[in-house]
Amino acid sequence: MKKKLAVIMIVFIIFSLTSNNVSAKHWAELYLKEMSSADILEKVQNPDIYTTRGHTAKSLARLYSQTENTVIDNSIEWVQRNGVMKGTKNSIEEHKNITRQEMATVILQFVNRFYGTQKYKKAVFEDFSQISGWAVEGVSFCTQNNIMTGKKNKIFAPRDYMSYGEAAAVIYRLREYLIMLKPLRVGIIDSGIADAGISYKKGYNFISGTTTTNDHSGHGTAIASIISRYARKAQIIPLKVTDENFVTTGDIVAKAIIAAVDDYKCDIINLSNGLSDSVVLKKAVEYADGKGVIMISAVGNLGDTYKKDKHYYPAAYKNVIGVGAVDKNRIVSTFSQRNDSVYVVTDGEDIQVKDLSGNNKTVRGTSYSAALISAYAAKKGYRNSNMFKEYLKNMAIDLGNPGFDMDYGNGYINISEEERQ
Repeated sequence: MKKKLAVIMIVFIIFSLTSNNVSAKHWAELYLKEMSSADILEKVQNPDIYTTRGHTAKSLARLYSQTENTVIDNSIEWVQRNGVMKGTKNSIEEHKNITRQEMATVILQFVNRFYGTQKYKKAVFEDFSQISGWAVEGVSFCTQNNIMTGKKNKIFAPRDYMSYGEAAAVIYRLREYLIMLKPLRVGIIDSGIADAGISYKKGYNFISGTTTTNDHSGHGTAIASIISRYARKAQIIPLKVTDENFVTTGDIVAKAIIAAVDDYKCDIINLSNGLSDSVVLKKAVEYADGKGVIMISAVGNLGDTYKKDKHYYPAAYKNVIGVGAVDKNRIVSTFSQRNDSVYVVTDGEDIQVKDLSGNNKTVRGTSYSAALISAYAAKKGYRNSNMFKEYLKNMAIDLGNPGFDMDYGNGYINISEEERQ
């Protein structure tokens, strides 16, 4: 029966309905939480302790792994081999504390090695004479691009050792810089995108077999407006899979997934829609997952009916991040599905989107929750599904029954309004 579902015409179910605060005990607490949750920095009890050259090597290797969707087994050997960090006698002296000017130099060598030679102007600090000649370029690059900042009264303090808290802030800002250099590509498999003031790249219409991806329903446009507003640097690719009656097949969606991976080189695929299970759809999802592509899908909007435990696909596949919705009080929305397809939940009510004319409107539905998580992945620079899933687990606020549950999955992802703007 599953094979038949892959080829028959089915109604494309659009999951939309129209109508943990951290106390700042330390100035770098948010940076520390973000970087440790991303498994880029190790957790420490005291952020004011000095970080070492070895810790820096590990952080840069992990950041590169996340940014480039790759695996680095030996960070010390990796930084040496690529000229990112140098020491003496074939050692980077990993147990030594690292100074601020050394950190700046290592970061410039890292960026130049993997992302091309960077341009910058010479820095100006009152203690410029204390900056070693070999460190001037690194200090200039990092301060000009706000990766590192000076201290009070225009002092850089180049020979001061760098604390763990400072290192967390620096690596966080370096990640932001790398996202700017190499924006993530987000494929939106939906109804297309209208000319509503949203920037996007040329995509494909799998219904007509053309590159005309204009939206006639407004759903894909709404999804794109969320992602473009929150993850401004992301490159959006519209992959239209529905006709004017919202009808498609499992075959068409599967083709769009494969094209998103192979032809459009998408790092993230958003599927705010639902289908029945099928062999061809599952194989396409497995193919994308094998490439490390992040797939995010809405779990469905029948939570307030007898079908609340019904599974929709691709959200119900284990290698897809299924997203449910909560209200402003972080209570699971009445319409949100409640079953094991829910990986995480986030806001799904009173969400502002663009309509076909580019005007603002407020909507609710797990479609828009999924779009927020897709934007979250793009903003944080994730290109690997397993890494992002682990990050979500680390960042999730546990709600409902302790641990994983059918209503909230692994918990609530707090995408604050400030971050969305």
